[in-house]
Amino acid sequence: MKILIVDDSSVLRDELRTHLEKGFDCIVSEAQDGKEGLALAKSNQYDLIITDFNMPVMSGIDMAKQIRQMENYNQIPIGMLTTESSPLMRETGKQVGIDFWIVKPVEMKKFVSLLPKVFDIRK
Repeated sequence: MKILIVDDSSVLRDELRTHLEKGFDCIVSEAQDGKEGLALAKSNQYDLIITDFNMPVMSGIDMAKQIRQMENYNQIPIGMLTTESSPLMRETGKQVGIDFWIVKPVEMKKFVSLLPKVFDIRK
């Protein structure tokens, strides 16, 4: 399984990568903003994308919107791991194809344990 983490916090990316690699047989790629994440999505195929909302250069919402326009990403889950919690933001995410929305801070072990359920979202 290939997973893409897009977040401007290197600490969060490192923590998430560590927990994902302990919990799954996976290859994790990282990007620090939506523009970098989009470039990685264009040049690779991922089974799961986890992104932050607020990032410099390109937001997670803008990145997800562009990724969803790519035919090879119609069915893969995209999740938002963010401090944004308003219903309006969540609805915006849903409209661009965000499958799950989790508000930070989050206990990483609990988050990783929920991921197998995510793959049932788009099947």
